[in-house]
This record gives sequence, C-alpha cells and structure tokens, in this order.
Amino acid sequence: MNKFIYKHTWFIRRRYYKIKLFWKSSKAFYAPWECLDMLVTFNFELLCDFYENGGIDTICWDSDEYHEQAKKDMDYLYNYWKKERQEKQDEIDYLLSEWSEHNILWSEPYQGDDFYEYKSICSKYGEYLFDLLKQCEEEFRKKEEESLVCLIKIRNFLWT
Repeated sequence: MNKFIYKHTWFIRRRYYKIKLFWKSSKAFYAPWECLDMLVTFNFELLCDFYENGGIDTICWDSDEYHEQAKKDMDYLYNYWKKERQEKQDEIDYLLSEWSEHNILWSEPYQGDDFYEYKSICSKYGEYLFDLLKQCEEEFRKKEEESLVCLIKIRNFLWT
C-alpha cells in the first residue's frame, strides 16, 4: 500500500477496527464468562492484523532499545497466539477427553423432590488426569494473562 495513502487513511481504518470488534461481539448473545475470552481474542486479533497487514516493515525497529524490545515482544506474542496457544489448547482438550473417559457421572433424585444430585466415580488414573488438567489449565491462564499484560505494555508501538 502506498505510504501516503496508508498514513492518511488511519482515521478510516481505526473506525473499521472498532466496527469489526462491535460486529464480532454482536453476532450472538454472550454470557459473562464467554466475554472473558472475547477480550483476549479481540486484542490479539488486532495485534495479528497489525503484524500481518499493518506495514510493520516501515518502522525502524533498531532505532532505540525500546523499539527493539517492542519488536521482540511483538514477535513473541504473535508466535504465542498463532502457534503456542493452540498447541496448549489442544493439550488441554486431549487431557479433558481422556479424563472424561475415566470418570463416570450420573444423577439421582435428591430426597424425592424435583432436584437431582450429581454423583461421580473416578479411578486413580482419572484423579491423576484431573490434577494434571487443573495444572495445565492454570499454566495456560497464567501464560495468557502474562501475554495480555505484555500486549498492553507495547500498545503504543502498534501503529505505523
């Protein structure tokens, strides 16, 4: 894209990003717990869009130590979002499916009312998988939080 056109159409593209975010969030009803993932997803989608289409090569990233660090962080965050996060999510999904095979759930009426009580039986291996699953999910959330904080710190470098 021509530098002049790219530079002077920022106000239009900025509105486009806001509309894009609004459109994604307004497609369906989202429960509050679903919005937490949307916050992360929107921010990293904007980073990836900037990284892939934002004219990142027009900036001299070697000009000072702040720009160098910001470029390293951008590379790290882009790689995290595109590759590492998906691999970790696949690992968690696999553990969840394995755990569900070793865990039996059923419901019984609770004291003759219309309420039901859930009960479960889990093998030793199932308990081990559940502990491993909790640990992986905790690591995943912690890494996601660290990445989001890093993204917030470099937000002023995400423009051309």
